[in-house]
Amino acid sequence: MRIFLFRGPGPDFSERDRALLTLLRPHLHEAYLDAERRRHPAPRLTPRQWQLLHLLAAGHTNLQIARRLGVSEGTVRKHLENAYRRLQVSNRMDAVTRAFPEGVVRCPPESSRSA
Repeated sequence: MRIFLFRGPGPDFSERDRALLTLLRPHLHEAYLDAERRRHPAPRLTPRQWQLLHLLAAGHTNLQIARRLGVSEGTVRKHLENAYRRLQVSNRMDAVTRAFPEGVVRCPPESSRSA
């Protein structure tokens, strides 16, 4: 969705108009993101699945994730398969994009990494 502001015949936008639109831009963007979050709520995943997706988004391989979490690579693969099913995706990139639509990825707290 985009908002276009224009004037009919007459002068262009003034510096004041442009400054106001510059100030409004982040607020309009946030309103748009809020509406998108309501239309497409965050997927229901287990804490472990969220943890794996954070590590995927950070670029880790299944083997690296397994070593970091102290589990087998097969366990990581199974958790990811279940997360893919819940997210209705079939690969790593789509899973990360679906789980983090805004592209903001925050690492889970240290305490949940050892869980």
